[in-house]
Amino acid sequence: MQTRTKRALASVGLMAAGVAIFCCNGGDTGPGPAVGGACRPGCQTCDPALGCVECSTDSACPTARPRCVRGSCEICASNADCGTASPACFPADHSCHTACTQTSCQRNAQTCDSATGQCIGCTDNASCAATPGQPLCDTTTAQCVACLTNADCGTATPVCDIRQGRCAGCITNIDCPTSAPICGADLRCRAGCTSDAGCPADTPRCDTTSGRCVHCLAASDCPTATPLCQNGDCVECVDNQACPPERALCRQGLCVQCTRDRDCPQAAPTCTNGVCVAG
Repeated sequence: MQTRTKRALASVGLMAAGVAIFCCNGGDTGPGPAVGGACRPGCQTCDPALGCVECSTDSACPTARPRCVRGSCEICASNADCGTASPACFPADHSCHTACTQTSCQRNAQTCDSATGQCIGCTDNASCAATPGQPLCDTTTAQCVACLTNADCGTATPVCDIRQGRCAGCITNIDCPTSAPICGADLRCRAGCTSDAGCPADTPRCDTTSGRCVHCLAASDCPTATPLCQNGDCVECVDNQACPPERALCRQGLCVQCTRDRDCPQAAPTCTNGVCVAG
């Protein structure tokens, strides 16, 4: 609890100082939340203990998945959320199912809890004793896991990814040292920037999504000669519409006369480095 409180306070302090905290898988394109990397649409909230999450309360969830369980919008959190046709909320997937029988729970060595009608993987740590590498029972999911708190993890992977029940190098940037301040999508700390203060003069802006120092984040960062910002670089153009008539084609951020020979007039038929020249 002290570790979680410390991290939460650190998160508040960094946000107050104008430093963004990023914690969601930058490659994630699905509807659910993830951890590591930069928060993306669908991962609206950064939780210091869980990473990027869909929700912190039920009110943030859609009608089809109205219950917020550990940062994810789910169909149900308990049997009380299910109807009579499918009265059992299975904790492994937080969906409503037909009440189980002693022979219906086959997947992943699940057993039927006859009192609740739920298929479960465990009820306490003792029921996980025979599960290699997963000696603890997560009562939220009723599954055997490797960790429940950071105290269950070793020095190589010191942070408990509670949602996956596994030990990781980091969940958010707060878990990382200044020498490697970015928590990547692989839940390992890596080098990179977290603010402009960590960038050199020639690439002064920090793209906090990637942890990369770049020339610009917006057009306002660019000089008059190259007034547009594209992928972190100041460019003259992003398409042909931005180019003047005498250099009507946009190539790699520069306005040019030509990109191939057939763009050139007969008087100067050869395209060389974006310029039409005589043969």
